[in-house]
Order: sequence, then C-alpha cells, then structure tokens
Amino acid sequence: MIRSYHWIVEDGNYYSTHDNLFCFGRYRCIPLCRLEACLKELLRTSHPLILIVHGSHRETTLLQKLNINLHPLFVIDTTTAARYPLQDFHSYTPKKLLEEFSIPFTDDCLHVAGNDAQFTLRALLMIDVSDVRRELDEAPVWVPVLEAVARAPLPPMPLKRGQKAAMKRREKRLAAIEQGEMLPLKRAMVLRSTRSRDIISPLEFSSL
Repeated sequence: MIRSYHWIVEDGNYYSTHDNLFCFGRYRCIPLCRLEACLKELLRTSHPLILIVHGSHRETTLLQKLNINLHPLFVIDTTTAARYPLQDFHSYTPKKLLEEFSIPFTDDCLHVAGNDAQFTLRALLMIDVSDVRRELDEAPVWVPVLEAVARAPLPPMPLKRGQKAAMKRREKRLAAIEQGEMLPLKRAMVLRSTRSRDIISPLEFSSL
C-alpha cells in the first residue's frame, strides 16, 4: 500500500560504487535540473497534497533552496504528531519512533532517503492507530489494517558488495571441492576400464 522511491541526483557513478541499501525497490538516477519536474509528475494525481516529514525544517529548507514548491495543503511532522498519542513531549528520533511502535527495521536501512520516507509514513499510520485506540472504546475496522501495513515485514535486503564477494568466493570453493572429489572418481573409472580390458573372459578364451 505504500510505494517508495529513491532518487539519486547528478552522480550515478558515485552511488553505484556503494552499497544499494534502498530496500523497497530500485533506485533511479536523475539530473538535478530534472528533480522538480520528476517530483511534480510523480505527484500530479495526488492533489491536494499533504507533506509528511520527520523534522520538517531540513526538508522544507532544502526544497526552498532548490526553488521547488510542491504547494502542500499542510505539513505533518511526525516528531510533534507523536507526542500526544505517546504522552511524551520529547522529540523522538526516527529509530526511537520505530522502536516505540514496533515497526520492523534494521540499522542499515536508516538514513537512506527512500527508506526513511517509507518509515515516516509507517510511523504516521501507527500514530493514527495509537490515537484512535486511546480516544475510542471500540476501534473502527480500518485500524487493524493500518497497523498491519505499518508493521509489515521488510522485503529482503539487497546484498552488500562484501556479501556478494563472499558468496562468489564460497561458490568458487564449492566448485573446487566438487572438482577435487570428481577427479579421483574419474581416475578410478579409467583404471577399472583399463583392467577390464586385460582380463579375458571364459567365452573369449574358448573361442581362441
């Protein structure tokens, strides 16, 4: 139900030399000059637009510096939206918020733009779930649905470069072991075939 995107601007070569830690699809490399057009095209059918962020200052400042105005109807900041449902008026870090709501994640997944976007939306769903359960005696039927989406298991993580290299080394070792086991067997078959030609069967002897 949540579709995530991870865009790399300008330098695809830089990113390709590092681990692909976006775990909700494939990243896409676009030039910086195309960022606004790509964002607006992606959001073309999503109006009115509500912008969900965790700590709004950095995101909104960046958009302003890039002269990108998405004209959101309003902005929801999960750092403040979570305070009432959690009855805690401290600002939670993304990791702490995910832990508080039992949303599955790994440390490797955090601080990757596309992943953080997904986790922020999952956190917002759990804020809604917690708020409704706090205020109502009987939760509506959609509450367990939102909770299931927010706490859905993560897809398999892409292998890191080190893991890929380790797998290749293991495959080579297994192939070498298998080849080493096959050689004695082949030698034994050749030896057995040679010996069988040296033996004259009784039928062959009687015909001489």
